[in-house]
Amino acid sequence: MKPIFLTSQNFRTGVNVLLLLGVSLTSFAADANAVPFVLCGSSCGTASYFVGYNRTNSAQLNTTTSTLPTQPDRIYRQVADLRKREKLPNLDEQNVDFEKGAYVSSLHRIEANRVGFVRKSELMRINTSKLPANIKASVRLVWGDTLTVTSSTLPVGTPVNLAIQRLMGGFGAPATNYAHYNVQSQTLVNQVPLDALRYLLDKKPGATTYREVGQAQAKTVISVKVGDTLKLESLTLVQDGVVSSSTHQTLNGADSVEHRVEVLTTGANLRSASGVFPRKLLSTNELSRTPKNR
Repeated sequence: MKPIFLTSQNFRTGVNVLLLLGVSLTSFAADANAVPFVLCGSSCGTASYFVGYNRTNSAQLNTTTSTLPTQPDRIYRQVADLRKREKLPNLDEQNVDFEKGAYVSSLHRIEANRVGFVRKSELMRINTSKLPANIKASVRLVWGDTLTVTSSTLPVGTPVNLAIQRLMGGFGAPATNYAHYNVQSQTLVNQVPLDALRYLLDKKPGATTYREVGQAQAKTVISVKVGDTLKLESLTLVQDGVVSSSTHQTLNGADSVEHRVEVLTTGANLRSASGVFPRKLLSTNELSRTPKNR
């Protein structure tokens, strides 16, 4: 399979940052202080953990458009949960109404944005079959944390296995034929994308099938050492919408991404700056009860 590129839009500058998926994980710097967070750029400064987001939302009916104004990335340093700074769900609504019952409505929500877990949802409706209409929305949810491998019994430099689990969740029901969405997730350690945790789900408007790359429930094991400090980051990017057709169109959906980190080596421990990790990985039985994405 050819490498897939995950595009992270910087909404302030319009610059696309391309993160190469498919890079083999070979080694890490022992001191994460020498490796800055990459998903928040210079906004993070010397922070040891952060959460952040950006979003767009636009509804068009005929020649009238209602659009969320462009805004800078919101990055909260030394904050592990967006609820500490903003009321959730963080809601944006764009509507255009015409006479005789024609309308478009886009209700977009950020429901959770914390270290280890993010979730967004949307309800998009086009209530016309005679006028051109279009809805587009996007959201970029990011977080980062600093992990330190410790032990009271193992000497510094002892090899340690660290398991990272990434779980996609959500739904899309109802989602009519001219709804479309693109869901992407990437996990990075010291700026290196973890190939095993990459995920892409893409459906075009009018298509009856979708393209999926990666597994909705994925796990990888990385090799580190006692004394190592690591920067763990997550990027979730969702672009979705609805276009008009001969019938009314609807997209009622949600997407979530959860991360868990567990030390597999006896005698080793893990400490995170945010206090979120370690978190025990879900078992096979527990995973079987996890809702599937879309």
